[in-house]
Amino acid sequence: MYDLRTGNRFTLKQNPLLPGHLEDFEKRVFGVGECEDTADAITRRKPKGRLQVFDGAALAATKDINLDIGLIEPDGTDAIEAKSLSELTLALSADLRGALLELEYLAAELDVELPPLLREKQ
Repeated sequence: MYDLRTGNRFTLKQNPLLPGHLEDFEKRVFGVGECEDTADAITRRKPKGRLQVFDGAALAATKDINLDIGLIEPDGTDAIEAKSLSELTLALSADLRGALLELEYLAAELDVELPPLLREKQ
């Protein structure tokens, strides 16, 4: 598994996923160099940081299978730490605000008038 999500926020317009974002993945999974034998590169993989190995059978044998696995902290450390409810609320709020902004840009491009926000009506 390669954790590309942590510390990265991709959007269609403001921060699209580009080939450069996958360079570390390609190096870690397929090795360096264009003409390397893929089977040989696979045997040299070193699980670390964003790249980790999990046993699929062991994951499937657990009662609650959860594939939402974060391998690294957003600041780049390899430790996994539980977030407080307030931190999760702030992160979710930032994600929702970003999504709303994307919708507003799209609506403006399509010349669609959005209804006012509930907070603006009060």
